Amino acid sequence: MKKLFLILTVLSIIGTGSPYAQYDPIRFIYGKYTLESFYDSVNYSSKLIVSRGSLLVYSSVSSDLISDIKAYDFSGDGSKEIVIEYFSGGAHCCFSINICSIFNDRFTVLDSLFLGNSGYRAEDIDNDGELELVTNNDMFAYAFTNFAQSRFSIAIYSFKNNKLNPANKDFEKEVLAHIKELKDELNEYTKNGFECPKSAEEETFNTDAGAVQAILAPIVADYESIGMSEKGYELINTVYTCPDKDKFIKILKQEFKLK
Repeated sequence: MKKLFLILTVLSIIGTGSPYAQYDPIRFIYGKYTLESFYDSVNYSSKLIVSRGSLLVYSSVSSDLISDIKAYDFSGDGSKEIVIEYFSGGAHCCFSINICSIFNDRFTVLDSLFLGNSGYRAEDIDNDGELELVTNNDMFAYAFTNFAQSRFSIAIYSFKNNKLNPANKDFEKEVLAHIKELKDELNEYTKNGFECPKSAEEETFNTDAGAVQAILAPIVADYESIGMSEKGYELINTVYTCPDKDKFIKILKQEFKLK
């Protein structure tokens, strides 16, 4: 019997105008298995049922809304992994992933990943027949400015031995390409200059200085993920000469552990 993996993804509903507000039931067929989801709008909960014919394999109830069920062959072995997507509700949050398996009619959670404000995509980056999971680390949301201007670092995971493994170092080219995108945004602020706070104590949230910090922070995180954090701090010293520069760097090193 083929091994079947389920990836349970917790997503967020942003606002009451979400297209997922209809709470339509979902039915997904994979081989001999049927996966069904029903949303109880009275108790605000989703029920997931996995069955094989008349045999109930698994059932669970979640306060998160199941929005979709998809299939990907992450391991490249011809047996597709199944992605079940959930929305947890609330503004800008939250996504999480549980990786599970069905084998001999047994459902097992193998791994989990919290994605926060970020979605994901499955992509064979290096054309080796295995899919990587590409997402973002949202740790800088609201850290230096409003959510709309906050920028995130890239996070790439491989799926090996039934586990998601951080893999940015294996895909340096992709990380550097993401850094370039952030630098292009940064240039829009720095090419004509931006207003600095008058002192290190002045608030920079919702200012151009805060927006610049919000771009520099994920650049440092991207560099750190491939072992080049010094390049990120060199960039800060070059483009951010404001009175609160040392305070900004201290926050990155102490609060976000970007050494």
